[in-house]
Amino acid sequence: MAPLEEEDLAPDPSIVYACKELRLDLKEQTEGAWGYAAELENLGGLDHPHLVKLRCSYTQNHKAYIIMSPYAPLTLLSFMKNPDACAWYVAQTSPQRREMTLGWMSCMSSALVYLHDAEMKHKDIKPDNILIDCDHCHHENYPLPVLTDFGISKKFSLSQGSDSRGQSGTFFWQAPEHMRSEPAGRAADVFALGGIFLLLLALGHGNTTETIIAALRGETIPASGFAAKLDEFVVPYIDDVSKTSDDSKSAWYLVKEMLASTPSERPTARNVWTALKGIMEESGFRPHCSALPRTPKTSHESPERSVGGDDILDTTTVLARLKLERQSSNTKSW
Repeated sequence: MAPLEEEDLAPDPSIVYACKELRLDLKEQTEGAWGYAAELENLGGLDHPHLVKLRCSYTQNHKAYIIMSPYAPLTLLSFMKNPDACAWYVAQTSPQRREMTLGWMSCMSSALVYLHDAEMKHKDIKPDNILIDCDHCHHENYPLPVLTDFGISKKFSLSQGSDSRGQSGTFFWQAPEHMRSEPAGRAADVFALGGIFLLLLALGHGNTTETIIAALRGETIPASGFAAKLDEFVVPYIDDVSKTSDDSKSAWYLVKEMLASTPSERPTARNVWTALKGIMEESGFRPHCSALPRTPKTSHESPERSVGGDDILDTTTVLARLKLERQSSNTKSW
C-alpha cells in the first residue's frame, strides 16, 4: 500500500489508531515479510462493523507497520477474566447481561458469515483476537466486539472447497480435525467460535473463565483445549448447565452443535447467526446485526451446507430444530 500520509487518517487528534509492528527483511523473504504481505491481502477490501479495518501501512528501518481501527486496549479475554473491572458491566442488570451476551454472540457470528462469504477462513479465532471497543462501537447499554488479527487467515475458492492443511492458529482453540491431522475448512472457525460462546454463557451462570479454562487444560499440550476435552468435560458441562438454564437452553444447544466433533455436523456461520437472531428476537431483544452486510465477493451459486447436509436454514427452521430438541429432552422451558 502507499506510504503513510497524514490525510489518509482522520484529522481529529482525539481519534487513536492501532499500530501493528512486524520485523522484516524483504530481501530474505522472512516470516515477518510474509506475515506483513498476508495480513495486508487479507484485510484489504473487508468492511464490516465487527472486523478491524485497515487504514494504511508503511515500512521503515526493516520494520512494517499496519495502521488499523479501532484501537481498543480491552480484549474479550481480558474482559472475561475480570468482568467486574468494567463499570458498564457492573451497572447492568441480569437481563441486560444476558442481552449483551447474546448480542456479542450474534455480532461475532455476523462477522464470521461475512468472512466466509468473502471466501476467507480466519483460522485463529480466540478471545485474545477479539477487541471490545468501549469508545466508538456501542449498542443499547454495552460496547461491541471487533474481530482482529488476520495474519494466518486464508483465502479459498468455493469451487475447490475450503478444506486445507498447514498453519492453523492456537492449539487450545483448534477443532478436532486438526488433532486428527485432517484438512480443516470453515467449520474449524465455527468450532473455535463455539468455544468462545461457551465461556460467555458460562459467565452468566457464575462459572469464571479461569475455572473453565483450568478444566480444559491437560498436563501436556495435546491433552489441552476444547477438542481434547470434548467428551471428558465440554459435552457433560453443557448438558449439565443447560438443565438449570431455562432462559438459555437454545443458546446452549446451539453451542453444543458448534462444538460437534465432526465438521459436517456443525452449523455454518450463517445458520449460527440466524439462530441467534431468532433467539434474541424471541427474548424481546433487538440484535445489533439484524441484517447481514454484503461481502466484496459473495458466491451464491455454491452455498454453504449446514448440519447434516441441509441447505442454508432460515430463522424459523433453525428455531424449530432447537424446539424439537427441547421437547425431546422433556423440558418445559428454555
